[in-house]
Parts: sequence; structure tokens; C-alpha cells
Amino acid sequence: VAETCVAATCGDARAWPFQAALFESAVAALVAEPAWLANAGCEFELLALARAVYVALVIGVDPAAAPRRVAPETTPLRHDGPRRCLLGLPGVEPRHVHALELALREPAAVKDHKAAVHDVVVVALHAKDTLAGGAAAGTDAATDAAAAAEASSGLNHNRHAGATTGAA
Repeated sequence: VAETCVAATCGDARAWPFQAALFESAVAALVAEPAWLANAGCEFELLALARAVYVALVIGVDPAAAPRRVAPETTPLRHDGPRRCLLGLPGVEPRHVHALELALREPAAVKDHKAAVHDVVVVALHAKDTLAGGAAAGTDAATDAAAAAEASSGLNHNRHAGATTGAA
């Protein structure tokens, strides 16, 4: 259903920010909980949605009309949110995004396009696992994140008394 909505609204600039947000949500879910999504059968749907949005916004063509060869100079970038989202993932570099865009511009089966999106997600998953493994070997990442959030809030928490006071 989401793919159909993306295809139906890909020419409407008012829909582009919403489509970019859909892309970010789909990719975030794929990177955050890959095992759960794969077991529930959601991974395929989220990859299809991510592919449709990326083709519509970054490649600049109707995702329902793809796959056909798309020259970069013939289609304008509609919204760079999906590209920025991928580049913000751990381990994903410009070369990975460039390879994805080359694959999405080539005539191929939709499943091959989804596989290209999946390849970038896998790069992020491997980097995330590597980071998590390093954190587990050294310190507790959750404790570090909580301490950083507490420090940035400017509050000191007195855990024994249950009181919160402003930082001095």
C-alpha cells in the first residue's frame, strides 16, 4: 500500500518531505531490529518501501515505472533526505550510496533494486554490530549513553535520596 501511495504522489512536491520521513522510518526499523523484522516478514515490505521512496525522491522517477535506465542528468533530485539518512548510518560511506544509486538507475528487476537497498542496510548492520561489540568489550554502552544524556541535560541526579537538583 505504501509503495502505491509513493508512486501516486511522487510528482507532488508537497508529499516529498513525508516520503523522506517514511524512508527514514523504514531504514531505522531495518537497522534497529533486523532479526525481529525478518522473522515477522516485515523486512521485505520495508525494503520495498525504502526502494520506492529512494527511486521517487533521489533518482527522480516514478517507482512504478522503474526499472528502466535513468541517466543522472535527465532527472532532478527531488529531495535529498533519503540520501542524507543513509549517509548518517554507521559505516555507510558516499561510495555505498553511489553504488546504490548506480544500481537503481540501471534496468533490473524490482527485487534486484531491493537487494541493492538491502546491501546498504547490511553495511550499517555490520558497522552497528562492530560498534556494539567494541562497547561490550570495554564499557556498557547503555550506561555510557545514559550518563551522556544526563550530563547534557545539566542535571545532577541524587539516586540515593531520589532528588534532582540543578547543576552548580
